[in-house]
Amino acid sequence: MKVWRDYRVTIPVEIRRKLGLYPGTEVDFIDLGNDTFEIVKLSPRSGRSRPKGASKTPLRNSSQG
Repeated sequence: MKVWRDYRVTIPVEIRRKLGLYPGTEVDFIDLGNDTFEIVKLSPRSGRSRPKGASKTPLRNSSQG
């Protein structure tokens, strides 16, 4: 992934499909330490918490290889 000038990133299509992400879907990034983050699809109702059984995908900082 590339960080653009306005700090946006494009989530690869495989991850978007796996998480069911569409334009307007809210996500959160959880810091797992060691430059590793988890992207979490937020509940469409509250927009604040992950629904039970929600998909999650760990992301790795590309500097770690």
